Amino acid sequence: MLQNLTPKGRHELKDLKSLLISGRVERADKPEREENQGAAFLFIPEYAGSRVTADLDEQSVKPSAVYRFPVDPAKANPRFLAQLLNSPYGKHIRASAAHGATIQRTSATALFSLELPIPDLATQDQIARIDSDIRLLQAAFSDMQDHIDQDWGALSDVAGKIDESKGVLDIDRRVAEWWRELPYPLATIYRRYRVSTDPKYQLDALLNFFEMAALYLATIGTSHVRALRADWQEMIVKWFHPVGAAGIERADFGFWIGLAGVSLKDMSRISSDKELRKKAIEIAGPELVQVASTIGPLGKATEVLDVARRYRNSRGHGGLMKDVDAVRADNELQQVIRDLYEITASSFRRFLLVKPGKAEVTDSGMTFEIDKLFGSDPTFEKEYVELDRPSKTNALAFWMIGARTVCRALPFFRLGAPQEPQETVFYVFNRVQNGEFRWISYQEAREQDFTAPDDELQALLSSG
Repeated sequence: MLQNLTPKGRHELKDLKSLLISGRVERADKPEREENQGAAFLFIPEYAGSRVTADLDEQSVKPSAVYRFPVDPAKANPRFLAQLLNSPYGKHIRASAAHGATIQRTSATALFSLELPIPDLATQDQIARIDSDIRLLQAAFSDMQDHIDQDWGALSDVAGKIDESKGVLDIDRRVAEWWRELPYPLATIYRRYRVSTDPKYQLDALLNFFEMAALYLATIGTSHVRALRADWQEMIVKWFHPVGAAGIERADFGFWIGLAGVSLKDMSRISSDKELRKKAIEIAGPELVQVASTIGPLGKATEVLDVARRYRNSRGHGGLMKDVDAVRADNELQQVIRDLYEITASSFRRFLLVKPGKAEVTDSGMTFEIDKLFGSDPTFEKEYVELDRPSKTNALAFWMIGARTVCRALPFFRLGAPQEPQETVFYVFNRVQNGEFRWISYQEAREQDFTAPDDELQALLSSG
């Protein structure tokens, strides 16, 4: 029976213990061990009939009854392992290792010894991606079926959605062409990643894209907190100097992820807490509060970006690798791209970085000419928008399409003249250096940087 259940295809039989970073397995309700830093976790319930997951939030079993296995990401993809252990093969070997007359349980020791058919990492990643796509499609079609069961009047609407789905089933193509709708300069960096033919240069571009995404999300979160809170200085200064981690004076990948996480979480709190929401409406108006509630869920992306950060820190940049290792690393990061796309793509289509220009006062408010900074081409589209509140000319801001308000961006970005021929270049704050600020750009084939004073950023950093 086991032979018949074993998936066909090239693989090696390996026991689960050999795929782990260490042999120390904890219950999922216990703190993570330092020795397991850099691990990608697999969550296996002690109950043999329960579902294995690569995310504790997806577990239906209480954490105290779930084992947390620290998988070595250089050896196995935990999403693949979860799928394998939930398959007929996995269920069979888990049941065989279980004990108990009424409730079948498995011990960590027994799970260590499970022999699993393990293909190469690239195949594991592809299987995990396909499984993720299938579950997304199943959920979407299940929702459509429920809608039809409850309301036959929705027939034409659901039929239209199904026809539309038939035309966009190529998810990989949509992800590959994501640069067409990403905000600038994320779009420029992502396009450079997609069109490059040099594996090491391509990997560097991808890692730069992830880091730029963290900085972009951190700027969204902190900018809106500044606009919505009377006590924004107290909050932001505390976030600028997290306990036990790098502060803003030396802003690294981890700093931006942390800042994005706490600020976007606070945005969600402002929009959901009755008192905070009331005060925010008094300060910034109801429309900006509504925008904040819409984009607060972007905070989920920080968990995905932290996977990329840990991966980069454990393996270094592409320039330190052989081409074959860079190709393998790129394959291993594909799920991170897809997860980031799933969380952010719909918001990024509607929520833009803009540069307001000249304004004209009208009976209904103020009409602003704005540059919409999206896509990889730095020649931006212009649009005239009606705003209820004034906006500083030529200062970068965030705008939800159709909204009558914008949120001025904190000065972590700046548009400037490039050091190599190009219409414009996008610089981001990197660190404090010799009393000035270092700015870098990820857009070019080689990193451009300069140091210069910035009064607005200096005031922000000195506000505490």
